[in-house]
Amino acid sequence: LGFGDYDAYEVGAMYNASLSNSVAARVAVKYADRDGYGDNTFDGQEFGARDDLVARGKVLFDLNEQLSMLVTADYSEINAEGNAVELLNSTNTPTFEARTTALYGSSPATKDSYDWKIHQIHRDDFNDEQQGLSLDINYEFGNGLALRSITAYRDWEAENANQDVRYPVDLLPNTTNYDTDTISQEFHLMSPGGETVDWLAGLYYYQEDYDIDESRDAGDSFCDPTIAAVGGAGFASVCLAAPQDGVAVVTFSQELESIAVFGQATWNINDAWNTTLGLRWTDDQKDGDFVSEVNNPAAGLFRAEESVLGMDRDDSKTTGFANVNWYVTEDIMLFATLSSGYKSGGFNSQGGRQALEEERRIFGPEETTNYELGVKSTLFDGSMTANATLYRMDVDDFQDRQFDGLSFVVLNAGELRQQGVEADINWAPIEPLRIVAGISYLDSEYLDFEGAPPLPGGEPQDLEGERRNYSPEWQTSIAADWTQAFGEGMEWFVGGSWSWIDEQNVGTSSNNNPQALQDSYSIVNARVGLRSAAGDWDITLFGNNLTEEDYCQTIFDQGFGGPLGAVDSENNTSVQRCVLGAPRTWNLKAAYYF
Repeated sequence: LGFGDYDAYEVGAMYNASLSNSVAARVAVKYADRDGYGDNTFDGQEFGARDDLVARGKVLFDLNEQLSMLVTADYSEINAEGNAVELLNSTNTPTFEARTTALYGSSPATKDSYDWKIHQIHRDDFNDEQQGLSLDINYEFGNGLALRSITAYRDWEAENANQDVRYPVDLLPNTTNYDTDTISQEFHLMSPGGETVDWLAGLYYYQEDYDIDESRDAGDSFCDPTIAAVGGAGFASVCLAAPQDGVAVVTFSQELESIAVFGQATWNINDAWNTTLGLRWTDDQKDGDFVSEVNNPAAGLFRAEESVLGMDRDDSKTTGFANVNWYVTEDIMLFATLSSGYKSGGFNSQGGRQALEEERRIFGPEETTNYELGVKSTLFDGSMTANATLYRMDVDDFQDRQFDGLSFVVLNAGELRQQGVEADINWAPIEPLRIVAGISYLDSEYLDFEGAPPLPGGEPQDLEGERRNYSPEWQTSIAADWTQAFGEGMEWFVGGSWSWIDEQNVGTSSNNNPQALQDSYSIVNARVGLRSAAGDWDITLFGNNLTEEDYCQTIFDQGFGGPLGAVDSENNTSVQRCVLGAPRTWNLKAAYYF
């Protein structure tokens, strides 16, 4: 049970039951609800409310000493009103400000880009519902071999209804429906373990049906005054005479069938050394259809007609894993790992300003090679664990996901290298105190990226030698908890955490637009509480983002901004939108265990 600011509350319960000597069950349910963080000065309404419902049930059957079955069912539902997407005043242009004010009576800009206040039509409703069922069967043979079967089914449906151009008028409301059904089957055959050679072999099958239906309508202010201002009164008349609902419609369907065969063996050479080798062969077959219809000529300003039917891909790849562990002492282990990875190709499912045609509608696979050297240790009589890893990841034909303010497209780019070092400690120097800390350094570089996305109003670029977006050079965090006995059978505790993220480009396009650069920032969280020493109840007060740090999670170009003067082609800049990080919040939670 919990509550907090923004009228937040949550309730949850979990119950374990022994139904017989061989059958046990667990049921868990949780519901959370809160009001939105933001205020809309356009309509005077709050926005950003969210509620979540999660339920899970498990039944375990221990049929005999060799055979057990676990049945799991889950259900979840999310209803959310979106986040604060503010216009960054530092990127606003006089032309955009003047045109939007003249056309709509006001611009979407506000006085402060980080105050959780917007001035626009806010329609970011997201409804997500999914349910799943799985059967996990384990059988142990008399010789110690074990066979495991995992069968799973999942259904996912979602509706996203938004006004993603974000102006103070009803311009281009959009509704997208997603529907996915998946079935998977996995078999593992495992050796008994603890032998000179431990091994595992397996088969995997996955089947998915995926459908997307998107419809964008003409809002009350689309044809007149917007199209009238952009294309003239004649074009506005054509716009008004054409359909107003479904001015641009996209349908996409995909069928996926994936098969994999894998195996892994560990040679325990002696007490100090072991080495592991693994191989996996994967075959992914995809078939898809894409249709983009433009039912109003004015919608051609942002959407192209396109029909690509009968798309297909068949990607096969063998990947591997090799690892060596050396226990220098009982408390210190050194390791080295070499592995390869693979992500199958696919189809772009969204429409855009220009038709991609089949050549770009289909993108190819991405391949990775990973190298790791590291150490894991237990120090100071077991009071501290300390770990460090030096790594390099090379990505060939990486799948670059780009966003133009209205739609995403995935294209195969060149080569990317991400390398660095990570270190962490978990230390209890004295009995009441525990400290957890970590630090990471990342060197990110495109080794080859010709034809990278252009800056606003510009031409394609060559970004060889530049950093990847969402790749801060440094990150660090530290958390500490103090627990002390209090009264009879109780203890109090207090804890806090501080995390810091270096400057990074958080643009949704990989064009390295300097306008999307997010300065370094830090987040401070804290908690204090009381609990029984036996652990059967607790009450905790949490505070998050206590210093109320302002930062952007993501930055992207203003949607439908070109026709309204948001793009400055001479300086290759555009009006930018910022998806804000969560503000300062607090909540109080209490739990009772029985």
